[in-house]
Amino acid sequence: MVSSHSHNLGTVRLLKQVPGTLREWSRLEHFVREAILGIWELLNSELPLERIATYVAVGGDPRFVASRVGRREKLPFWRISKEGFLTFLHDLKDLSPEDCVRKFSLSFAEAENLLPALLIHREFLLSTAADELIVPAVSIREGVL
Repeated sequence: MVSSHSHNLGTVRLLKQVPGTLREWSRLEHFVREAILGIWELLNSELPLERIATYVAVGGDPRFVASRVGRREKLPFWRISKEGFLTFLHDLKDLSPEDCVRKFSLSFAEAENLLPALLIHREFLLSTAADELIVPAVSIREGVL
């Protein structure tokens, strides 16, 4: 491991900054890009992101995607192909939080945060050379690192 970072960029904070009318896909996508730009530049200055071959996505939102389109490994983690992740995200973009509650049996809070969280992961993933996401079955709180 060359570097590990945790940043104060959460979807709840992000959504508080986004006016309700901006929560459609294209505007939310643009807003996420702008919101993470400083973090992206910091990380890229320490280690060019295009040199990163393994993308580890920690948290409930990546675990949700992994449970849908990932491949469970013997160790407590999933692998999601980059293509599978991007396809799932593309299919998700037209669903409202209410649709996600109905379709996936999520709570409203989980459904509301799902798309912004996955857009953040997508922006970083697309900046790397990784062709898959590794998603631990446990969280940082449980000692994944």
